[in-house]
Amino acid sequence: MSNYNVAAQAATQALIAQGKAEIAIALTEQFQRDINGLRDALEHANQLINTLRTENANLKAALGNAVEGFDFNNLPDASTSGGLGGVNEAGGNHNHPAGLQQPPPEGTIFSNGGAYNPSKTERGNTRLKEELNRWTQARGYSVKILRSKLAGTRAKLVVSCVFAGSPRYREGQQETAEEEQRRRERARSDGYRFYKKRTSKLRDCPMRFMLHEVIQGSGTFVVKHSDAPEHQRCNHEPDAVPEVGEADVSVLSPE
Repeated sequence: MSNYNVAAQAATQALIAQGKAEIAIALTEQFQRDINGLRDALEHANQLINTLRTENANLKAALGNAVEGFDFNNLPDASTSGGLGGVNEAGGNHNHPAGLQQPPPEGTIFSNGGAYNPSKTERGNTRLKEELNRWTQARGYSVKILRSKLAGTRAKLVVSCVFAGSPRYREGQQETAEEEQRRRERARSDGYRFYKKRTSKLRDCPMRFMLHEVIQGSGTFVVKHSDAPEHQRCNHEPDAVPEVGEADVSVLSPE
């Protein structure tokens, strides 16, 4: 009986040892597969980086050929271009920080995310307008695409402040809260309906700039400035500046 127990214990220990060995082998094989997978992923990432660098270099060359007069190896720095600090080098109103309510620097790139189709309302190109307004709203103003046209095979856009245009109602027609209240009370006492006087938000703002499509059908545009000094700044107080990251600025990477 004693010999049987010893033999049974030995068999059990042998099975346990065999199980441990099989588990160790399985874990080792899984670890090796994980290592191989990570190595493959790293190689793929390096290949992708090299491909992106090559494509970026090719795009710079294509942009340089498409838009004369721009050095795409020295594009505006996204962290400083049109920033909110510093002195206004353009010689404008020094009460405003440099870049505030000014056009994006020449050479800044904005993308529609696909081919741009000019239209009267521009409603079909929300991606481009969103990119533009992400940039401009961080500088105290919003913009609209005033008009667009085809220049040969590439689109050319005129972008203006949302307050561009002459107001339909004269400033003199605006009234104070007290004047409005007196009209409201007089209307109530005389028994006729009260109407608020209409006012216009347009302020004849002259700020504008151009977007030139760099390659036909690309929907990618480069900023061009007007030669007129009055087009270089808004003529009204800046809107509240939202907190946005510099990653929101769509500028071609110099890498």
